[in-house]
Parts: sequence; structure tokens; C-alpha cells
Amino acid sequence: RNMALPGALVLVFLSSLYISTVITNTYKNPPSPSTPSDTTTTTTTTTPHPSCCPPTGLPPSLTPLSAQQFDRSLDTSEGLSRLTPRRIDLAARAKGHVLEVACGTGRNLPYYSWEYVVRPFESYPPEEQQSKAQSRMAKILDIKRTVFGGGSKNNRVLPHERLVGGMEGEVLSYTAVDVSPEMLSVARSRLRESVPGLSKMMARKRVEPYPTLGSPEEVIPVVAALDGRVQLLLGDAESGLPKERERYDTIIQSFGLCSVKDPKGLLVGMAKRVTPETGRILLLEHGRGYFGWVNTLLDKYAPSHFAKFGCWWNRDIEGLVRQASEELGGKLEVVKMERPWYHGGTTVVLELKVNEE
Repeated sequence: RNMALPGALVLVFLSSLYISTVITNTYKNPPSPSTPSDTTTTTTTTTPHPSCCPPTGLPPSLTPLSAQQFDRSLDTSEGLSRLTPRRIDLAARAKGHVLEVACGTGRNLPYYSWEYVVRPFESYPPEEQQSKAQSRMAKILDIKRTVFGGGSKNNRVLPHERLVGGMEGEVLSYTAVDVSPEMLSVARSRLRESVPGLSKMMARKRVEPYPTLGSPEEVIPVVAALDGRVQLLLGDAESGLPKERERYDTIIQSFGLCSVKDPKGLLVGMAKRVTPETGRILLLEHGRGYFGWVNTLLDKYAPSHFAKFGCWWNRDIEGLVRQASEELGGKLEVVKMERPWYHGGTTVVLELKVNEE
């Protein structure tokens, strides 16, 4: 009881710090070549109501240069609000064939495990394959004993876990899609530096001009490397996810549901493309929080945030997941959900699965 008041004060302080940091970042001038650095631009009185201005997935006034500035502008707010560890954890949980939806500037790329993407398990000599198989089996059993205890029936290794790519951290291929060629120009540079050996295969800068979409259904490769195991695609995820694979073992999205016209529809689309039962949809999103005063601030500054970042940060993420599950007949299940207390519940980390019929 004596700790209740100090704990509440700490929560209020950290929530206030997080909100004030993001709002301050919102009011910095957008990184646009048409906006000089010494000019103050006010957007709150000229931005239409959300119902008049649906998101497109594109922050305004982007060029390849301003996309880099946009990416750098996120460093401070993500650092102060401890979002980087969340990205690290999200990427560490990816397994198998991975699809990242609305990858943006590729801020998750440095944190994936690229071992089996760069060199597939089958390419190792038989003795190395056997050694790696024994090591990963011991690791799986050790994890299960730690999580479930020594005598639990959950300690048995499931059939899909016996296959390479069935354990968290074992990425076999990586495909990412985004609707912005400018954002993908930054993601391409980050991909080149993140995947071991890729810097020797790819030029520092793309020689060809970045493509533009001729229709919403079009999907254009920007990067295709390592025999197709690494791909960056220009495409509108709302019009359909990439068809390189029928199903993906992991579908990841970070801060994307705020930036699309139909977030429930996108969730339904992702659920239809993830492997039932064993596959996972991993989401790192922001939206409405625990407290009324926090949500009031989000609502108040939502138009100016949209004007800079192209997203509405006051959506009900849990509600959207419930609506998507209802449309899927209840098959979309929340396996795990975290809402960090120091963000006042505005950051939502979700692990979803799709149950069989």
C-alpha cells in the first residue's frame, strides 16, 4: 500500500514523458525539401478530419533524401520510449519464411537472424548438418524445460519444431513489401548492411530509378538476392499481399495498422496468408491507451501527427483484432499481448495465430 502512490507517480511521469516526446516530435517540421529548416509550419488548423483524409501508407512530401531524414527523426523518440528493444524482441521471434508488411525504412532489419537465409541448412556438409541438428534440438529442449519445467508434457518436441525453420530465430527467407519507393530506398541501404555478405553483392546505390506503381494490384521487385531468399517489393499490401509463397510462417508488421485505410481488412488478409496453427502474426503497434487523459491527448494531436507521419495513432488496436477475428469466424486467436505500462498502454505488442477449421 505504501508503494501504490510512488508507483502511480512513476507511471504518470513515464507516460507523460512518452506522450510529450512523441508530441514534441510531431510538431517538429516534417522532413520535406519544400519546408526550410528555419520555418515553423502549423498544421492543426488546416488538416481535415480523419474521416475526410484516409491514410495511404505514405508520409507526405517524401523524396529519397527526406525519407532518410524521416527515418532519422524516429531515432530520438524510439530511443527515449524504449521501442528499439521491442523491435529486437519482435525480430528474434521470427521463424521460417517471413513476410514483413509495410516495412517502411526497414527499422527491424538489423535484428533478424540471417544465418540460414545467407546459407541454407541443406548446403552444409552432412556432418555439419548433424551437428547443427543436435545443437538446435538441445536448445529447443532447454527452452522448453525453462518455460514449462522438467516434468511437463509440453516438453516434447513437436513435429514442426524438428524442422529447421520451426524454432524462433530460424529465418529461412525474408520478403518485405511497402507502398513507398522512397521508404524502400532507405530500407534497401539498411538491408545491404544488415544481411551478412550482401554489401559485396549489391551496389551501394541502386543504379536504376526507383519504380512507381501503375496500379494498386501491381508488385514490383526492388531487391531480389540470394536466389530469392531476400526480397524487397514495392506494392500496396491492402490490395493484396505478395504471392511469392502461398503461406508464410511469420508475418510481421510494426506501426502499420495506423497507416492504412482498412486496418481490419489488412489483418484479415494477413491471417489468410499465415500458416494455420504453427504460424504467427507478430504486431508492434500504437493506439489508444489505458487512461482517458492519454487518449484525450492522442485525439487532440492526431491531426498534426497524421500531417507529418501519415498515420492515425489513436486507433483501437485490440478492437481491430477482435473485429478481424469475428470476420474470420473466431479463428484469429491472441496468443500473447503486451502493453508496456510505461507507455500508458498505448504501445501494443501482439502475437496472433490462426486456428484450423
